[in-house]
Amino acid sequence: MDPFRLLTRAFEEAQGKGDAGDSDGEIHRNRSRNLVDSLARGFQGYYRKIVPGVQVFWSGNDTHQSEFNLKELLFDIAVCEVDETPSATGRALLPYVKSTLWIVESEFERDSRSAIVDMSKLVMGRSENALFIAPTVGPKQGYLDMLAKVAVRCDCNLYLALIGHPSTWKSSPSIPEEYVWATNEWRPAGRSAP
Repeated sequence: MDPFRLLTRAFEEAQGKGDAGDSDGEIHRNRSRNLVDSLARGFQGYYRKIVPGVQVFWSGNDTHQSEFNLKELLFDIAVCEVDETPSATGRALLPYVKSTLWIVESEFERDSRSAIVDMSKLVMGRSENALFIAPTVGPKQGYLDMLAKVAVRCDCNLYLALIGHPSTWKSSPSIPEEYVWATNEWRPAGRSAP
């Protein structure tokens, strides 16, 4: 699976949505939320067809609220294999996360601290794959070097997408810059990424 294909499609969808909000900050948050919603629905559509028992958790999804009593499960997006176990009394079946296929965090603040905090969540998660979405900031090599200090601690297939800040999405939209963590460095990803 190529997460960047899903991300590119989600980014295009998010750019095409209307700009709701009373302030620039609210508009930018809504654009970011639209991106996460579109990406989560992309994961949902992909896995629904091929892996039974996979559920996608994110703040815009009401589907799993009755089962887990929440929408989002620790991360902006979590793609999980779910199973059931009998309750202690045996009167009910309770869902639980059996494994995690993807965790996704996005952070569009333009400061290093916010990026490190959200990237650190990927270290804490146990998943086969992880994707971090961050704004394009300069100097780029310094930003990549900073994220590398955290990436080396991630025990999964790790992907990074740098996207312009939501404030630029209408005036000068750009294609996400795609990277894969391989042999302890960020490498530009081709469309053949796993």
